[in-house]
Amino acid sequence: TQDMLLQVNDKSLRLLDCKTEEELENFPLSTVHHCQTVMGQLQGYTSVLLLVCQDSEQSKPDIHFFNCDVEVEMVHADIESALSDTKHGKKMRPQTLKVNQEKIGRA
Repeated sequence: TQDMLLQVNDKSLRLLDCKTEEELENFPLSTVHHCQTVMGQLQGYTSVLLLVCQDSEQSKPDIHFFNCDVEVEMVHADIESALSDTKHGKKMRPQTLKVNQEKIGRA
């Protein structure tokens, strides 16, 4: 396993090395086909994020599992809002980020 930071923006999901902040992976939002939380279903892991990504050149998708140190539901909501904004031209993400910041402030 490797500790990473997940950065969500309006174009992609980026995985960064925690120490150097070097980009390890970049998933354009157009390649992310599914995002899901998997809580309490995998022995030894409590907050898992599942991503299914596939670009046009791949015959089969890549499936990625991430064990989250932060509340996985907030990460999931952020990714889903970014995907929705990209696919449907909406601007849901600012509100999602505001709600997540309020949750963090209460914690």
